Amino acid sequence: MKQRFITHLLVGIALLPLTTVQAAAVSFILPDASTNAGESVNVDVQISDFVNVGGFQFSIEWDSSVFQFSSVQDFDHGGAAGTLSFFGPPGNPNSVNVNDAANGKISVLWDHPAQDVALADGSRLFSITFNAVGAAGSSTTLAFSDDPTSRAVASFTGNHPDFTSVSGSLTIVPEPRWVVGGFALGAMVIVRLLRRKEA
Repeated sequence: MKQRFITHLLVGIALLPLTTVQAAAVSFILPDASTNAGESVNVDVQISDFVNVGGFQFSIEWDSSVFQFSSVQDFDHGGAAGTLSFFGPPGNPNSVNVNDAANGKISVLWDHPAQDVALADGSRLFSITFNAVGAAGSSTTLAFSDDPTSRAVASFTGNHPDFTSVSGSLTIVPEPRWVVGGFALGAMVIVRLLRRKEA
């Protein structure tokens, strides 16, 4: 599977005439995000230095016992030829593969059929929604990876930019705790004490 992705993305572009343009690095960014236990959180996959890019691929992984995958969305790149107009939701050839999302892995593939594109720093490629299923206070790294799809960027110039990445994290907010007489009280204990006081 990995080799098929790499071949599809890079081989055709590599056959184009090379130029002397110095290849740069494109950054893919995942932020830190948090939510309460039992709730959901939306995470934007962002980019920086996205110039002379004709295609990209990567995987994202996390601990699915802490956060479960819910959906991917926000493929709002318009229809102009010089944009990610061919990038869409699961089911499209240039898209996000969510077949292994239940195990904490998704893979991404996009390549333009004819030209390189550029996007402003901080632009959103798409977003992912996660459901917090772990215990309050637990967290997981949200990281770019090479499993099952290797990280790569391709350019029609023939000088393929480096893939650089900034990983993030997902955290389930700890329960609020009050200290009374030297003892830390959890949220449920506090509720019971308040109800007893009201009675």
